[in-house]
Amino acid sequence: MIPLKKSPSPTILTTSSSEERWQHPSVKEQLKQDQHNKCAYCETKCGENYWDTEHFHPKSEYPEKKNSWNNLLFACHVCNRTYKKEEFPLDNNGEPLLLNPYFDDLDKHIKFRRWLLVAVENSEGIESLKGRTTIDLLRLNSRSVLVEKRRELWDNFHTILRLYKSAKSKNNAENTKIFGDILRKMLSKDAEYLGMLTRQL
Repeated sequence: MIPLKKSPSPTILTTSSSEERWQHPSVKEQLKQDQHNKCAYCETKCGENYWDTEHFHPKSEYPEKKNSWNNLLFACHVCNRTYKKEEFPLDNNGEPLLLNPYFDDLDKHIKFRRWLLVAVENSEGIESLKGRTTIDLLRLNSRSVLVEKRRELWDNFHTILRLYKSAKSKNNAENTKIFGDILRKMLSKDAEYLGMLTRQL
């Protein structure tokens, strides 16, 4: 999970009277662009037929937010349909316990330790409840395919990083450029699991 920034609301959400305007292709396309074609929760690249326009506050419980731009995300079927579904845990003050990468300060709640997510602890050693709930609800550390893809990327990244440093120390300009270009691609905004590589404890 990485911090995301909302672009201006698609015009259809404010000009149409349709109750289902959140389903308009322009809304889906804008979410897709804003999130670099990655799921808001797990950062997996989404194939065309395997993603949803996700309602952070479930539309069944919060119908007034159904067409709110700030309530919409781009999510993969696994996160949205298999795990989150209609679940939306709240704390004692009625605030969501699921992290929203558009509006929450993720650094206060979750980080990575190598390829696994961890809930951030406060000065008293108490885990962020929001971080822990998000990790557990979406099974971000227990989905074997997801975890294995992150582990493989972690290993590949550090292999390339070692090769880059070695080439640079030997003044090998050609290999320094080759491995540097690979690293830049792995650290680009549209790369899968960027949060793992940039948000380590």
